[in-house]
Amino acid sequence: MANYDDDPRYEKIDDYTYFDTLTEETVFVLSPEERALALRRAQEQVAVSEDSHFADEENRPKVDENHWDSEEFFEFACRSFLGTRLIAKMTSRQRFLAKLANSRSEIVRRLVASNPNTPPLVLENLAHDEDESVRNWVLQHPNTPEALRQSLSPEANKDEQESDASAQEPSEVEQSASNVDNEVTQSAVARNPSTPAKVLETLAVDDDWEVRSEVARNPTTPAKVLETLAIDDEEDVRIAVAVNPGTPAAILETLARDEKESVRPFVASHPNTPLQVLEILSRDDDEEVRENVVMNPNISSGILETLASDENGFVRLCVAENPRTPLPVLRSMLEAES
Repeated sequence: MANYDDDPRYEKIDDYTYFDTLTEETVFVLSPEERALALRRAQEQVAVSEDSHFADEENRPKVDENHWDSEEFFEFACRSFLGTRLIAKMTSRQRFLAKLANSRSEIVRRLVASNPNTPPLVLENLAHDEDESVRNWVLQHPNTPEALRQSLSPEANKDEQESDASAQEPSEVEQSASNVDNEVTQSAVARNPSTPAKVLETLAVDDDWEVRSEVARNPTTPAKVLETLAIDDEEDVRIAVAVNPGTPAAILETLARDEKESVRPFVASHPNTPLQVLEILSRDDDEEVRENVVMNPNISSGILETLASDENGFVRLCVAENPRTPLPVLRSMLEAES
């Protein structure tokens, strides 16, 4: 502003306005408040520009979205056995996995050996673990070097061939079943998704419960047939209805009240089970039912928070492993375990 005042080229109109006698234009000068605002905006633009530079150069610091990979959370979680197990199972940080591979707990070492992110070098160390289960997980791990896999299981290829051969047996049975009138034939027809609805309706009242079970498991079985099979006297038939991917919510609601504990866990894990039914099952006396509720894709954060304090340790473990569990709930669980 002082330059404008001292320069004879400019005629002052008011404190923040001048007239340029050379260009015959009006010049506006910012007030102190406006200058401060302009400075802040300029600084923000510089910050945005720097962020864009980082992004273009692929050098921008990454925000760690997985708290299992956080240094701070690692130190916090490892204060408890539950937290240590969860880190071993959920983290993708190879340094954490290498450290936990030396745990005195075989449970933790098993979890490291089964973690899909465990690198080959760590797996090589675990291949000589004193615990047989740890070595078996190493054998099955996709990151295990082939030479190491062969040394652990010389008969691996032979077993795989036998497994492939046995996998062909069902198709041979189905081919021969079309010409043989016996229970195997009926079961094959009952499980075939191409079987007409009318035939499935007939087989649904067959005297053999195994045939009815195959009908109940068939994904193309009509809902009205599943409704009948959901109250079948045979427990295994009702289980088959509960695992059928096409079973509608109304039938699952009926099965959620089944008196047999072996039926309700399958209802609790079914993706078609509605939230209100999951809320009821979350209070089930059977811990397996509650565990499956935790793993259901339809579960709410409210149910997770409630089951976070479940009396059963396995239920709480399932809650801790669920990616939908709110971080404050997870922290509270780990603090309680410490």
